[in-house]
Amino acid sequence: MATVLLPIMARAYGQSGKAGLQRIVPESLRYYWFLGLTVAGIGVVASEGAVVVLYGQDFADAARAGMWMLVIAGLSTWQAALNALQISADQQAARVKVTVWSLAVNLAAGLALIPRFGLDGAVASIALTRAFVAVASWWYARRAVSFRMPIDAMARLALACALGIVAGQFAGRIAAPAVGFVLAAVAFIVVYAAATVMMRCWTPKDFDLSSSIATKLGRAGARMDVALHYLRARYAAKGGG
Repeated sequence: MATVLLPIMARAYGQSGKAGLQRIVPESLRYYWFLGLTVAGIGVVASEGAVVVLYGQDFADAARAGMWMLVIAGLSTWQAALNALQISADQQAARVKVTVWSLAVNLAAGLALIPRFGLDGAVASIALTRAFVAVASWWYARRAVSFRMPIDAMARLALACALGIVAGQFAGRIAAPAVGFVLAAVAFIVVYAAATVMMRCWTPKDFDLSSSIATKLGRAGARMDVALHYLRARYAAKGGG
């Protein structure tokens, strides 16, 4: 996605300056947040079960650490949009500053937490570093370009993800351990996707993009395209998007 976003931002900045980026950044943040929540949600409902089934109960602690790493990675995915913004707006110096400071934060957090808490401390130090990078990247990006954070859309996506996690956890618990993590991931994706539609997280452009992708997926994609057109029509009838 970054390979597509960066040229788009660079072209917008070249044609319209900061005003061009102001239009693109909120949508980019929303897309990255959606994808990041997908990664985080699957990590919560399926990663532990998958590791235990594949490698045994002895790796349960490592599985929990892996789950948190997926959650941290997913919740920080939206920073990629800010990185693309900084590159497009010729703010590489800001990125270097954030990188240097993040190394310092990671080192300090690691020295403080790992000797005392071990693996949990390592995960916590990474979480603190990612949080620092998120705040610092947002601050420098806002200095370069005044953009609006899509808080409302991001909050609705987060709620949809939470519903998907509840469904995934339930499916994983009622199924046999050998297949529980698979059913958990499927339940999460289905409920998460449905919840984003019901909570009106989609826009007409989202339907158009999804439809263009579906048409390239053969028969299954054709059925998906029909469903997307139906949902878009319902959205339009109810004033959604």
